[in-house]
Amino acid sequence: MSERPPRQVKFVKARTAALAPARYQAEVELRGAANTYVGRAEAADADLAALQAAARATADALRLLGHRVDVKEIEVLKPFGRFAVAALVEARYEDEKRSLVGFCMDAGDLNRAASLAVLNAVNRFLDIG
Repeated sequence: MSERPPRQVKFVKARTAALAPARYQAEVELRGAANTYVGRAEAADADLAALQAAARATADALRLLGHRVDVKEIEVLKPFGRFAVAALVEARYEDEKRSLVGFCMDAGDLNRAASLAVLNAVNRFLDIG
């Protein structure tokens, strides 16, 4: 079996906390080649506020790594009878801008899945995963 190259960006953890009813704050930690980066974001007034905060915190951490990523939408789906998160993001690399979709099956933590869906959307375009 061939070895694949190490990831340039690795998901470490995501934490989401309720600040008030329907208002959430998230922190997402990513590891780059030399450092760890923590992105932070808040979201409110939406059914998916916690997931939006986690996704936006991931984009914030990616910006700290030098990548231009914006989260446009987050959705919870239920394919194959299991919950999953889909993320629509916009990423820029040099002079190119793309709308990208990422997906992650829930493994017991939808906030983590939201973060991983953002990474899934951008990993090939930005060549980070």
